[in-house]
Amino acid sequence: MFSGLDFLSKSQTSGLNAIHAIPSFHEAKTCSPTASSCDLLPSFETPPAYISRLSYENRILIFTHAVLREENARAERYLNARGDRFAVLYLDRIGDEGFVLEEELKRQTNQETPPWIFVFGRHRPLDQFIASFHDGLIDEWLINAEFAYDYDLIIIGDGPGAVSAARTAMPYGRKLLLIYNSDARNPRIPEGCLAKLR
Repeated sequence: MFSGLDFLSKSQTSGLNAIHAIPSFHEAKTCSPTASSCDLLPSFETPPAYISRLSYENRILIFTHAVLREENARAERYLNARGDRFAVLYLDRIGDEGFVLEEELKRQTNQETPPWIFVFGRHRPLDQFIASFHDGLIDEWLINAEFAYDYDLIIIGDGPGAVSAARTAMPYGRKLLLIYNSDARNPRIPEGCLAKLR
């Protein structure tokens, strides 16, 4: 079980933009790439929820092993050259919790070996991630994610006006939420007027 994230001091080996991160369970512990291990106490967050939360809380998040110096350096070199801030979680420095997270990352991404790189919650394999710096996709990923919302339009109202506004907006392919309140004691959302999130 996992909870929390502590940002540690900036890496001395990875450049000024790398922030090394470890899970914080009950009490924060300091850990570095050269440390032999980090003992962490159990908490209440499941591995999938923990990975999801961390990957959305950080623009760029790298799950990796500290011993994979060459692979880590490839990704960090490009990020440092652009001045992008990113977080790193060394799975081999957090004991059994790291193993559990690694198994979950393999399951979620169908990628068997680290590093696992997430850009605003979306997994990007290392080669695709490196290529994105050459073809400019990294900027598109970061810009699109920066302005991501759950809905493009939220309509709150009652009567035919609210439903009409929703029907008018729906053909444009936007994410729409209609909250229809015909009676303050009995709020409801009419069937068919809620555009599902993809």
